[in-house]
Amino acid sequence: MNCVHALGDFQYNSSCSFHCEEGFILNGANTVLCNALGEWTVPVPTCAAVACEILQRPSYGRMNCVHALGDFQYNSSCSFHCEEDFILNGANTVLCNALGEWTFPTPTCAALLCEVLQRPSYGRMNCVHALGDIQYNSSCSFHCEEGFILQGSEKVLCQASGEWSDPTPTCAGN
Repeated sequence: MNCVHALGDFQYNSSCSFHCEEGFILNGANTVLCNALGEWTVPVPTCAAVACEILQRPSYGRMNCVHALGDFQYNSSCSFHCEEDFILNGANTVLCNALGEWTFPTPTCAALLCEVLQRPSYGRMNCVHALGDIQYNSSCSFHCEEGFILQGSEKVLCQASGEWSDPTPTCAGN
């Protein structure tokens, strides 16, 4: 607040101008004037913290926020962690800045991808992808054509490490 007093402190014709600190916005008029009735011409303004977009917890993840001035307002910070078997894509902590923007985009949690398997010669392969791509908990079953014997595991599972539980089996002739 910065005031100018023509006839004495906060008397007729005194005017005060208001500015907010960084990270806050002014609600109301930026200047008020004391009139002949000893009243301010408009209500004294207030300063409110800048608000950022409300964040959502990422799928397969957790979000923990600290709000110093109010939910998702200036200086709020949120940290992110993924469930077991998922990796964080993006920053693990974001901060609501003075412009009302998050310092980084909301991260996502993604399962590690396993390499694409090839159908064995003289065999069939049937894969089930629980989460979409060939990622954690995807499984592939193998069968050989008549006259061939499966050598290796009948079923392989994509593990959290991004590796298959067993090598791709082969089909060998009798």
